[in-house]
Amino acid sequence: MVQAERLLQQWVEAYARTLRPKLVLGRYKAEGLDWWEKVDPLKYGLTMGGEGAAARLTHYLRPGTLTFFGEKVDPRFLIDHRLRTDPGGEVEILRRFWNFDNKDPAMTPTLLVYADLLAIGDARCLDTAKRIYDGILAQFNR
Repeated sequence: MVQAERLLQQWVEAYARTLRPKLVLGRYKAEGLDWWEKVDPLKYGLTMGGEGAAARLTHYLRPGTLTFFGEKVDPRFLIDHRLRTDPGGEVEILRRFWNFDNKDPAMTPTLLVYADLLAIGDARCLDTAKRIYDGILAQFNR
């Protein structure tokens, strides 16, 4: 099982360093992030990842950033949530790179949520990543 943990950590590191930067479709500034709980990402051809998905999974984290994955940026999404292009914005849309269904189609796979939290790297995200690992991902290492 130690090999599975090592493989997981290598994948997470490679994702953050190599793949993730190539996936960015856009970054946006929002007037506030209070809409994340009510958003239906499927309406815009998106799935929720990162801190928003972690908050939905754990009911523990209050997102400081929102990450969505999709094939393209739907202009309706930008208009509906009053998002402006900003390279330092707290809302990002990344290109979806996997080709399988998730249990919850509105959310990215749990492994990807975990990897995004580690990539953010602040204390609250690391704490939430540990909760996700202990509660969900560790079962695959048994």
